[in-house]
Amino acid sequence: MSQHKPYFDIIYDLRRSQSIPTNFRSSISYMSRMKQPQVGMRVVIGMGRLIPLILALVRALKPDLIAGIHTADTPEDSLTIIQGYRKEHLKDY
Repeated sequence: MSQHKPYFDIIYDLRRSQSIPTNFRSSISYMSRMKQPQVGMRVVIGMGRLIPLILALVRALKPDLIAGIHTADTPEDSLTIIQGYRKEHLKDY
């Protein structure tokens, strides 16, 4: 039996948000600075085209800041993204 290190992915569900949560930007920035090997994908759901636009702008200016952050339209889409990543990059999971 192989030993697995703790590993988790994070899904930010913003579908019911009327605006970007006040701590969203700081949490992304903090997680980028404190990125640990056990933190995998971060997927943002919702907010229409606003979040992808913001992420595209940040990616153009500071790509390392948001490495590993993706967007999805539904929870199912976010799980598909995560499962695809795990299948490709984490052979033991």
